[in-house]
Amino acid sequence: METREGAGNSGHRTILLVNPWIHDFSAYDLWMKPLGLLYLGGILRSRGYRVELLDCLDIHSLPEDLTRRLKTPGRKEWGQGHLFKEIIPRPGPLRDIPRRYRRYGIPPETAREYLRRLRRPDLALVTSSMTYWYPGVQETIRLLREMIPATPVVLGGIYATLCFEHALAHAGADRVLPGPWDGGKMKILAEMLGEPVSPGEEGFGSWPHPAFDLYPHLSYVSLLTRLGCPFRCTYCAVHRLAGEVASRSAQEVVAEIVRWRGTYGVKDFAFYDDALLAHASDHIVPILRGVMGRGLSCRFHVPNALHARFVDGEVAEVLYRGGVKT
Repeated sequence: METREGAGNSGHRTILLVNPWIHDFSAYDLWMKPLGLLYLGGILRSRGYRVELLDCLDIHSLPEDLTRRLKTPGRKEWGQGHLFKEIIPRPGPLRDIPRRYRRYGIPPETAREYLRRLRRPDLALVTSSMTYWYPGVQETIRLLREMIPATPVVLGGIYATLCFEHALAHAGADRVLPGPWDGGKMKILAEMLGEPVSPGEEGFGSWPHPAFDLYPHLSYVSLLTRLGCPFRCTYCAVHRLAGEVASRSAQEVVAEIVRWRGTYGVKDFAFYDDALLAHASDHIVPILRGVMGRGLSCRFHVPNALHARFVDGEVAEVLYRGGVKT
């Protein structure tokens, strides 16, 4: 469904949000959106900045005249689907693996044309995901250097946090900001823009909705009801990525679902929580009961999986009746 509300307020500064390419042997869109970056877009717009988006992974995010000659991959009923891909040379350490290595996302020339149409941004904010996808981050930043050389580039996200020294040395960004979003990072961005330092952030519960309306078409929306995880598994880095656990109220989550469902016609929602069922009776149960109470027809997906030991009779019934499909 058509969604774009406009790039943002009439702020005199423009910030470009960038979701980089993936370089890998395989990648698939299982409700994969740069949620942290989109939350940042919502925060920046609420402060008066104009925000634009270049999502290198989503060919459907571009104007149709840029993509009509491309064989765009289809989507399945629930919003997931294949990514546009092109074969590229395997990097040296992987050259002996007998599989095709690909760039996943829009063709570089299409990205160049899109950037030519944009007003030159005052700042480019690039996110990053899996640490081993850093070659896609490097290529994306090289493209920004080529097309908007006067624009400072800031890198954040998972790779920037878990491999900070590597990103600092090899990503090509002007600044690398590791860790979760906070008021300190807002001050850094304001200083880079030559703006007055604004008050710090009040925390996750006060953030505006993520800027999904920057996409001209929405087949699904990603939801985050709780930032962080109450567990400290030795193999998991969530505590480094998200910091302290913070939750949104059930009422606020339901209000966001109502907005995307009612205004934009979105039916599929993917929970990005790392521990969705923790304290279920005070959290996911009232959220899904609230959705059911409003008569909303939604389908919910949990790509980060669920803790099976928290599934009791009440939870199982609410998950089923509330529309959790996968």
